[in-house]
Amino acid sequence: MAAKGEFAAMALKTDYKVQIVIAVLGVLGGISGAVISQWPNWFPPAPSPTVQLGLDYITEGKFKEAVRVLKPFARRGDRVAQYQVGRLYSRGWAKSDDPSSDVWRAIYWLKKAVENGQPGAESELESTQRAVHNSAEAAFLRFIARDEESGHLE
Repeated sequence: MAAKGEFAAMALKTDYKVQIVIAVLGVLGGISGAVISQWPNWFPPAPSPTVQLGLDYITEGKFKEAVRVLKPFARRGDRVAQYQVGRLYSRGWAKSDDPSSDVWRAIYWLKKAVENGQPGAESELESTQRAVHNSAEAAFLRFIARDEESGHLE
């Protein structure tokens, strides 16, 4: 019977050690889960090769090709592509068939990039919106001045 008692005591000690190991692994697992879930925020993934090709086109001044390459990725939610397409339209480097709508294209893509957390997109969006406001205000003042000169405002 002594052997059974020693075996029972040993089993209790082993069970206790197993519980400790399981608890430690659980804590480490929770920590590693938190680290893994935040990993994309700390180290954003490198752009896909085709997005990189679009960025290379921008560097080379091939803006039309850059938009052609980046737009499909922007549509699928790639924040880098959204930001770059927005910048291209905002700065007048990309032109569509209807140039009067390019600024609205810029605002659309920059808003998407902001929603997806792209660094720099918010300031670019604000700058673009400010330019639109200033342009509209200037056009209104030109209209008023022209009508004052012609006497239509009386």
